[in-house]
Amino acid sequence: MKITPMEAMARAASTLVCDHDVTDVLAQLLTDAAESMDASAAGMLLLRPHGVLEVLTATSHRGLDLELYQAQERRGPCAEAATTDSTVVGNDLVEIRARWPDLAPMIEAAGYLAVEAHPLHWHGQVLGALNLFHDHELTHESLEPGQAFADVATLVMLTPSQLSQPAVAALVEAALTGRTVIEQAKGVLAYQRAISTEQAYALLLQQAREARLSVTRMAETIVRSAYTR
Repeated sequence: MKITPMEAMARAASTLVCDHDVTDVLAQLLTDAAESMDASAAGMLLLRPHGVLEVLTATSHRGLDLELYQAQERRGPCAEAATTDSTVVGNDLVEIRARWPDLAPMIEAAGYLAVEAHPLHWHGQVLGALNLFHDHELTHESLEPGQAFADVATLVMLTPSQLSQPAVAALVEAALTGRTVIEQAKGVLAYQRAISTEQAYALLLQQAREARLSVTRMAETIVRSAYTR
């Protein structure tokens, strides 16, 4: 039975709670991404300092050749996604020929009809891109898991396999502190608006979305405002 995108991402996430080899996990994630998204091949480019692109892994020889070309020439969907921090799509051969005329013959010879590439980004920094090649045209819905796979790949690369006990304790404490301030904010909103705590939490989430803040940061703002009145 074919693996689903959710199962593929869960498999990768499960490796982060124990010692793991980053390259092995990324190779498996790429294979699972290709299978779950009905892609014929997948590859990944990473961006070294000074803008040098380098191939990390690919699921096939044809995919590897396409990634190597993009890394060397800095042209193509994956190279473009890695250097512009944006999702890049070539939905058919007409579009692919128009956008990447040098690369298009290689894509066509490999039997691919469409391509998508998603950036690996971390707090405003682009680390590379994930590339998927398809033997069929794409729909908007079929593109949705692609960026999620790229985000999981970023987490796999940047999540340390080992943390000291003090570091773990500090992270746990930070989570608990966030929970405490959220509970305080719920109480403030419930009192101010004469609503239930469930309604207060829903309101907190809404205000956080509207203000484009994390729930914890929004909660801190609400509590601080209540104390200064």
